[in-house]
Amino acid sequence: MATIAIIPARGGSKRLPGKNIKALGGKPLIAWTIEAALHSGCFDRVIVSTDDQAIADVAVAFGAEVPFLRPAELSGDMATSDAVIEHAVNWLEQHEALTIDTVALLQPTSPFRHAEHIKSAVALMQEKQAEGVVSVTASDVRLELCNTLPADHSLAGFINISANAAAKRTQDMRQIYELNGAIYLFKRHIVGQLAQLYAPTSKAFAYVMPLEDSVDIDTARDFAWAEFCLSTKL
Repeated sequence: MATIAIIPARGGSKRLPGKNIKALGGKPLIAWTIEAALHSGCFDRVIVSTDDQAIADVAVAFGAEVPFLRPAELSGDMATSDAVIEHAVNWLEQHEALTIDTVALLQPTSPFRHAEHIKSAVALMQEKQAEGVVSVTASDVRLELCNTLPADHSLAGFINISANAAAKRTQDMRQIYELNGAIYLFKRHIVGQLAQLYAPTSKAFAYVMPLEDSVDIDTARDFAWAEFCLSTKL
């Protein structure tokens, strides 16, 4: 029964063209994730799912496998992680007769998720006998200070005064957490149904990562922040 890592990396990024192989700290962005996966020692296979030959060449150069090129219908803006992971798993099972037990989705846009994070997430999954583990990080947002706005931007009712939220210091408010996109671990039967990880009956658990390791690169601004973090050793 194999444990595999799948790194999805399409070539058509619009907000930051070519981001997956854009150089960060002297190596392509995707290389950070490939090296973390390989160095963790947690996976029987490290697979990159891409539609782009340039990305495939870089992935292979850094030690990942690219056994197929992703079809065009799974490479557009509307392609979901569910569909991409399901395609990769089905391809491996059908073409290589691979028996898969556990899958890790590792997005290449999380360069500061390293091998120790992956090992800790795998250990948590084993400890909890979980069906899934998803990485999160503490958020600076406080729900007590958030609300929607009407068309005229009136603040009437914006804060729940009865709960005295406006009088609280922010450090006294509830700590909330957000998905950071770095690690998704799940059993084979959840492939194609990743929303099950968050269902009321879920047997998945959160792996909490430090904020400084939770950079997720989608835009040029994100990339500049990652470069700044590297330059200042944040």
